[in-house]
Amino acid sequence: QLAVGDSVGQILIYKLDENRLWSAATREERSSSHQPATFHWHSNAVLCLEWGVKDEEGLAPEIMHLYSGGSECTLIIWEFPQGKKSFLPRFPAPLLSLRGCHSQKEELGMESLLAVGCADNSVVVINVVTKSKLCTISGLQVPYDKVLSLQRNHAGRAEVSLFKSKRGILQKYDLDQDCQISQLSVSYNHDQTPYVNSSSKKASAQNQGGVRTLVSYCANQKYLCTVEQHAEGMNIWLKFWTLTPSKTYEVEKTILNPHDKQVKCLVGHNEVSLVATCSRDGKFKLWTRVQNEWICSCQTSVPCSYINTSAFSGSGDVFAASFGENVGFWDTNDLTLMTTLKCPPSLMVKKFDHIALISESKPAYLVGIWVSRKRCKGVSVWNLLTLRHLWSLKFDGNCHVSCASTGTSGSQGKFAISIASNVASEDDIH
Repeated sequence: QLAVGDSVGQILIYKLDENRLWSAATREERSSSHQPATFHWHSNAVLCLEWGVKDEEGLAPEIMHLYSGGSECTLIIWEFPQGKKSFLPRFPAPLLSLRGCHSQKEELGMESLLAVGCADNSVVVINVVTKSKLCTISGLQVPYDKVLSLQRNHAGRAEVSLFKSKRGILQKYDLDQDCQISQLSVSYNHDQTPYVNSSSKKASAQNQGGVRTLVSYCANQKYLCTVEQHAEGMNIWLKFWTLTPSKTYEVEKTILNPHDKQVKCLVGHNEVSLVATCSRDGKFKLWTRVQNEWICSCQTSVPCSYINTSAFSGSGDVFAASFGENVGFWDTNDLTLMTTLKCPPSLMVKKFDHIALISESKPAYLVGIWVSRKRCKGVSVWNLLTLRHLWSLKFDGNCHVSCASTGTSGSQGKFAISIASNVASEDDIH
């Protein structure tokens, strides 16, 4: 038999007769004698098929099994010729490939294992007899939205933490050993929200009504802070997680609706127990840990608009944040606004997408990535000792720009800029 999955979700089963396939009959005669049986469950294209081995000595020697998968993140187990089906749902991503492994055991008959390749770069091994998931082999989760950290652990191996905001999954991965260290679901929408391809327009529309999650480490990853919120502006959950001796995170405290409007920015200090949450209502709050309890130490409002991106100084005594076309600096002890910086008016900056203090331990420079009113993007650098604008670089067209500190060399801070676009011309330097 030949199983064919089509683009509308149908599975067509052809019964092949080798003698007639290679006979001198006309094409029309061969076609009329091989009308397929049609079975339909998938709502989208069938992406993978795999036949099971026929257990001729088992309890059901006449039954053939067929496994199918697609974008529904569900494995379908078909029984032919009856056409019955059973389901194994909740795979981490769409099913792209299937591969069976079969072994004969005298006391059990035919035992079948199935390796399921998923779109997030993971393989799930299934026992199709008991319909249970035996294990998951995970590579780097793709696509991811944010790199939370990249550092060497106590053993000297490189670790990266990746976050998938649309499904609320935080993955820690060992780059040297090429294996997953841990995976944490920081939001219930990991189980409730279907996997979608973030690059498609249809996916973007589906995600607008879902739960959006913000994540930040704090105090050398001893604590984890998360914000879960609906796009429509419903309830907001601020959670503080603690790293346990078993190297897993557990929720220590949950705060319902810490802000009146959606939280736009969440940032934790790398070394001390200090977290900032910034809302679209123009307010931001600082949270600190006092006597094993997370509390709001102080709060204030920005002069205009709301905070879009922020960062702490290395000592934690200064909080830098962008609001509109401005970058402000606050004293974290009493939230006094010390000064503000702006780009030259000729750049027509509308907002900042990202800011970074260079170097992170003793900031001497501020790097800001901005979007202009003409939809151009660019980078500007200020000297924090003199509070003077040093230079700016503008990039025309639709591009993605990011920057990160790369450490220090003497008194000069170093940083890297990546641009997913063409190189700007010399005329764009101001």
